[in-house]
Amino acid sequence: MHIEVFGIPFRPKRLLIVALPLAGVIAVAAIFLPSGVWRLAILGCLILPVGMVLFDRPRWIFYLIIFILFSTVDIFAPVRLHIYLVSFFVVSFAVALLNGRKIVYHDPTFIALVAAFMILAVQSLIFAGNPAIGVNRIYHFSVWLFNIAIAVQFVRSRIQFRNFLLVITIGIIVSNYLPFFVAVPQQYQSVSLIWTQGVLRYEGFVFEPNMFAGIQIFIIPVLLYFGLTFRKPFFARPLFLAAMGGSIFLLFLTFSRGGFVSIAFLLLLLLIVERKNKPVLVVGLLCIAGILILAPAVYWERIKSLLDVSSKVADDYAIASRMETMKVAVILGFKHPLFGVGIDNFLSQSSHYVPYRQTIHNPLLQVFSEMGVPGLLVLLAIIVHNFRLIARMMRRRGDPDASRLGRYLFLQQFIPVAYENILWFVLAMPSLASYAYRMSPAQPEAVQADHGGGMKSLRL
Repeated sequence: MHIEVFGIPFRPKRLLIVALPLAGVIAVAAIFLPSGVWRLAILGCLILPVGMVLFDRPRWIFYLIIFILFSTVDIFAPVRLHIYLVSFFVVSFAVALLNGRKIVYHDPTFIALVAAFMILAVQSLIFAGNPAIGVNRIYHFSVWLFNIAIAVQFVRSRIQFRNFLLVITIGIIVSNYLPFFVAVPQQYQSVSLIWTQGVLRYEGFVFEPNMFAGIQIFIIPVLLYFGLTFRKPFFARPLFLAAMGGSIFLLFLTFSRGGFVSIAFLLLLLLIVERKNKPVLVVGLLCIAGILILAPAVYWERIKSLLDVSSKVADDYAIASRMETMKVAVILGFKHPLFGVGIDNFLSQSSHYVPYRQTIHNPLLQVFSEMGVPGLLVLLAIIVHNFRLIARMMRRRGDPDASRLGRYLFLQQFIPVAYENILWFVLAMPSLASYAYRMSPAQPEAVQADHGGGMKSLRL
């Protein structure tokens, strides 16, 4: 019997001529090469097939980048995978461009304002006391903006926008709950403790409780939108609403007073913008009842301190230090109105005014002190532009889905830390949504999107 492989006769003797020397080389390598090289070789053999599959599918790489970015599960890998995935995406997307794919941009106004903000950030280094710190911050800031530029290429229709939000949601849910089941690697372990009350503050894989609370405020409107929009499959609605309740409970575990003020303000806005929608009002009231019932007693002791600011501000180090830090930010902003003290240089400059190193818990003041009046004006212009886009979506009465999304984007426009990725994803959402929902639902999605589709979207 003759065996052929791809039309070539298979001859075992020729195979032995190749296989025996190869086996000898492998045996010698096993004896003399370090074990780390073998682990690297095995890892390469596992990754190579996956890379070959993904290389021709830049959309899948994009979803993987977003999932890694919001879940931070790459802390379990030997190296942080995000930057390598971005590099791999650049090569894959470049090949797609050579094959005829077009670069798209959604909102020229938003792009121009973000570019102006970046230019002002670089310009602020002219008079910075420590330019090296600023350069490092600009590098990370550029990487985060590049993630948003990638999203622009793959969020071009309603289905793609929902898929994008769904990947973000899954990533944040993983970051929220995986620490309950898997121990954090030792090099990332940190403990946030309120000494006066003896409680640990939960921080997920974000490793900073106030930032973790801000991410919950970011995702709660998205979970509410999914929970009230999708009816199929049957488990989608209760699953999203349960995840929203879980995010509220995790927010309690952070013991973040800023998080409490944000969730209270968010629920108040929800009751206002959805005052004619009885199901949403019921959900909002249930959330308020859940907050009153589920929040631990020690949490209310911490929140009570917000009411004692006027009489006990000197006794509460956190509040006193933040107020003093904000005062210093205003002083530095007025002393350096054109260029600021330099991006990420506030801590080094504030030491001349206060005896402690405390970041500014107000991004507008942070930008004002570090980038001056021009940087603050550009950031405010981005916010105003976003509210114009959101208002336009909210007024689309003939398109209930677009109007509903506009209302929940309105709830989402909180401002956390000035140069973190979560802020700039919040600021980019209205632009992405406005472009994805630019057509009426009666028009086919194929007209709005490029070929290749995406993940199968949940049904309305």
